[in-house]
Amino acid sequence: MDKTKRTSTIKAHVTRDEYDRLRADATRFNFTMSDYVRRIMTEFKIPQSVLNARAIVDLFKVSADLARLGNLFKMALNDEDFQKSYSDTAQVQKLINDIEKTRQCLFNQILDLSEKSKQHLAL
Repeated sequence: MDKTKRTSTIKAHVTRDEYDRLRADATRFNFTMSDYVRRIMTEFKIPQSVLNARAIVDLFKVSADLARLGNLFKMALNDEDFQKSYSDTAQVQKLINDIEKTRQCLFNQILDLSEKSKQHLAL
């Protein structure tokens, strides 16, 4: 960490939403609010590997959510009450296929980001 003594202050007025977004971003990148805002103001670039790692985690979460959704949907299809009230099997199959295609797309994005992160770290 930079040990330079910082003695000057910059004061900026922001909306509550802007403040909350800055606070959330600082937390997400594991910076103090001061460090994060200073890096933004001085055009410091957040390392791409950090951004990719965060995106990979987020994509894994979405993929897991889709898997749970698909499993719940399949459980519903086995429910007698659902079967009685819903007879359009083509639409049901299309929905299942769409969920699986989306999960596969997310998985491909995760692989792509992982590969980019490895390449970035090798530089």
